[in-house]
Parts: sequence; C-alpha cells; structure tokens
Amino acid sequence: MDTLLLGKTTYEMFAAFWPSRPHQPDAQKVEWNNSRILRNVANDVAALQKSDGGNILVYGSAPLVKALLHHDLIDELRLMAHPLSIGGGLRLFDDNRELKKFGLKHSRAINDGVLILEYQPIS
Repeated sequence: MDTLLLGKTTYEMFAAFWPSRPHQPDAQKVEWNNSRILRNVANDVAALQKSDGGNILVYGSAPLVKALLHHDLIDELRLMAHPLSIGGGLRLFDDNRELKKFGLKHSRAINDGVLILEYQPIS
C-alpha cells in the first residue's frame, strides 16, 4: 500500500483514535501533514492511481467506495462477510441498478466463520 484513502467519517475516527494510543506498537504519531481533501473523487483518485501513490487502500468509508465503484476506479474489492445480523447500517450497494461485474479472485474462511472474499472487475 502506498496511500490510505479515507472518507470524512473514517478519517475523523482515525484522527481521534491514533494520537491517544502512543503506547501501542502499531500506533504512529499522526501529524496528518500529508493529508489532503479530494475535491473531485473521480479525477483526483484517477491521478493518484497513476502516481507513485498508486497502490491505494480504502478502509471502511462506504460512501467513498460507492463513488469509486461508480467511476470504475476499483482494481480489487475485498469484502469480509460476518455471520451475524445487526439489522441496519450503511449499504455498499444501493438500489441504483448500476451493473458492475466482478470475478472471484480468492476466498478464505477465518475465525468464527468470517469469509474474506477478493474480487476483480470484469471488463
């Protein structure tokens, strides 16, 4: 991963969490000095993909992922299916009937029946 791309809400959660956890070995001192707001997701992410920061990870951020899906800016989609029902939450795939085809690249089961599913777009 070269770049971590976060939506507004996920960014705010990360920014609030990491500075308060300096004792954890995985924590970093977060200065957020290399952060920027993307004004035009389609153009900005397409340019980022072509740059040195082109290996991009999006963590959470369902509205951002929806925009990336809409603009065909997803090279790989990794979903984690948990065997539980919470009765609500954000939907990654809306009822807009926009067809996007993906082929299964890899799948595996981990603890407690959680499935990790990796897909690639089909042209």
